Amino acid sequence: MKRFNQVRKFAVSHSNKIVGGALVLASGSAFAEGAGGNTAAIQGAISSGKNMIEMTTGGLITLAAAVFGVMMVVNLLSKR
Repeated sequence: MKRFNQVRKFAVSHSNKIVGGALVLASGSAFAEGAGGNTAAIQGAISSGKNMIEMTTGGLITLAAAVFGVMMVVNLLSKR
């Protein structure tokens, strides 16, 4: 009980310092610099990924059309 009273007395006499320290620790991310740079980098990566998907999809469709065309020609020539 004696220890509890000592802790309580310390907390009451230093409560504004404890609350202030807790606020600074809790809001540490608010003091971070360069958050805008991270957002720009993320947006750039997203747009780059979208462009890569468009290029890949277009390439696969083109390849499929070319293979289909070649197979049609081969089938037509083999029937003769």
